Amino acid sequence: MRLTEPGVGTYLKRWGLSFQRPDQRAVEQDPQAVRRRREETWPKIRAKARADDGEILFADQVGVRSDQVGGRACGEKGRTPVVRRTGNQFSVNAMSAISIRGRMHLMVFTEAFTAEAMVRFLDRLIGHFDRQVHLIVDGRSAHPLGRSAPGLPTTRTASSRTSCRRTHRS
Repeated sequence: MRLTEPGVGTYLKRWGLSFQRPDQRAVEQDPQAVRRRREETWPKIRAKARADDGEILFADQVGVRSDQVGGRACGEKGRTPVVRRTGNQFSVNAMSAISIRGRMHLMVFTEAFTAEAMVRFLDRLIGHFDRQVHLIVDGRSAHPLGRSAPGLPTTRTASSRTSCRRTHRS
């Protein structure tokens, strides 16, 4: 049996199906944990931020290397395209936070991502606010939120929420 593309589309539509781009999800994702976070944890965080007249931010970290190759290149059939780049390798890390209103904060640095780098980012971040900051990060071990620094009280809960408030420094 041979079908045309419109014919396949007709059958799919008749069966209640359609062509769709698949959603990519981490294999480690726990659907129950996602549901709990959306239905239980998020409303609590939002209510706490409102009660504190606070700002909710979502943060993440990324590393970029100069020798990463992204995408593809076009070329004549039988001739492999060449992408010229430097032989000197370098890398940078970036930490960013975005508010639910779209306000973006970014810090780029060359050293390793450590607790000290995280605290430096938090210190700079809360310097932009005169109210409570509720920072939401993923649960990766690369986000060392369990530590604190003088003048930067932090707390970590099972929801990976951190609240920070600038305190007076002497």
